[in-house]
Amino acid sequence: MLQNKLYKQFEFIFLYAVLPALFVFDILSIKFLLATLWLMTFYSAYILKVTKCKFSLKLFDKNQLKYLLLRFFLLAIVFLFASYLCTPETFFHMAKNETKLFIFLLIFYPLVSVLPQELLYRVFFFSRYSFKLSKQKQTVLNAVLFSFSHTLFGSSLVLILTFIGGLIFSQTYLKNRSFLLVCIEHTLYGYLLFVSGIGELFLQKGTLDTIRTFF
Repeated sequence: MLQNKLYKQFEFIFLYAVLPALFVFDILSIKFLLATLWLMTFYSAYILKVTKCKFSLKLFDKNQLKYLLLRFFLLAIVFLFASYLCTPETFFHMAKNETKLFIFLLIFYPLVSVLPQELLYRVFFFSRYSFKLSKQKQTVLNAVLFSFSHTLFGSSLVLILTFIGGLIFSQTYLKNRSFLLVCIEHTLYGYLLFVSGIGELFLQKGTLDTIRTFF
């Protein structure tokens, strides 16, 4: 049944359209967002295992990492410059004024957020479904759905950045098929957002205030 075409179509629509929409339209409270993300991730990991989808935890070669870092470095310069011009009051604010909180987020962000998102939106997405689309169109579709899942944060800037991020991460995964490499890349861009001060837009309302009480 798990490989049935109709089941996979229902699964695709439910995971990537229905569930995000439940949060967007406040049918599900945002406080359940992280738990839902992890439930989706456990489900996708289970499906990958029992259906024996081609999924590799392979590493990557130095050239792949060099290309990734070079692209990140160039984009980071442009992004940080634009962030400083547009929002100088938040630029590097957390790193300078809430150092412990900043370090905490740097440690737990890749573990709690990046890993499940990349397993669900890159590994599962491209391993589970046989798209009759070119790689370019698959990349755009993935970016649109990845961006849509962030609609609940209520920010047009978040939608734009996650769409661009979806294009970058999808391109990286389709080219290298390395879960580890795309997780590293996603983490780097996430760190960039926190450094710029924009990262708070990607957190659930009240979450950051709750975390602050421990520091």
